[in-house]
Amino acid sequence: MTKSKLETTKYDSADYLLTQDDISAYVAAATEIGDPELLKYAMDTVKRAESAPKSKTQS
Repeated sequence: MTKSKLETTKYDSADYLLTQDDISAYVAAATEIGDPELLKYAMDTVKRAESAPKSKTQS
């Protein structure tokens, strides 16, 4: 029996934070969970989203 390979692609939440509403909802969800490390990670993700080239976030 031959096993097939599962192909995956890189996922980055920052690619999906396209509007201020997206960012607000993302940060609110992280805040609601109450984990300081998760909130720090979420804020780092927001920084990446805000500094991404416009062509990347609009594709």
